[in-house]
Formats: sequence, structure tokens, C-alpha cells
Amino acid sequence: MEQKLDFIVKYIAHEYHADITPFEQKKREVNISASGLRFRCTEEFKEGDILKINIDLPCYPYMLLSIVGEVVRAGRFEEAGSIYYNVAVKFADLDDEKRSDIIKYLFEVQRKSLKDMPTDTTVF
Repeated sequence: MEQKLDFIVKYIAHEYHADITPFEQKKREVNISASGLRFRCTEEFKEGDILKINIDLPCYPYMLLSIVGEVVRAGRFEEAGSIYYNVAVKFADLDDEKRSDIIKYLFEVQRKSLKDMPTDTTVF
């Protein structure tokens, strides 16, 4: 399904000669909240670094949020012979609309998770 959507986006962008670079950037899994996010990467960041982050929320309607954040923690670790960093970022310029979009998305994810959770039907 994701490959079909990527194809459709690229096709539409080609037809309209649009720039699709946000869709082609390296994607990573993140732990997100209304005040910041945490992710694992191979790039080294230091506390105080300022990052421009494009957040692609996989929901309908599609949302691509561009947010500036400050690195508040960056821890180095080794796994399987490679060096990685756990990076925590505090959002610096998050307006109320973007914060609301993130909260709405998080509630939707939690609701789906609870709905998909198996229920215990044991009667005592």
C-alpha cells in the first residue's frame, strides 16, 4: 500500500513538475509527543543543536509538519558493531495548530491500539 501511495505522489508531482524532496528524505521511526520527540540515528548531535524537522504523520488527511527543535539530550551507544545516537528534541516553534494536529494523531494511534488489543473474556 505504501509503495502504491509513493508511486501516486511521484506521478502527480511529475505531472505538475512539483518538488517532492520531502517525500524522498530519509525516514526514521520516532517517539513523538506534543512537546518533542526522540529518535535513533547514526549522525552525532550535541545538546543545543537546532534542527529543522519534517514530520510526516501517517494519517488522513495527510499531514507534513515542518518544526524547529532544540536537541536537549544526545546519548551515544554501540549496537552490532555500529555507533548510534539516541537524540531527544524539544520543539521550539510549535504553534497551537501544529500541536493540536500532533495530539489528534497521538489520540488516534492510542485509540486504534486499544481497539486492536485482545480482550480477556474470562469470567470469574
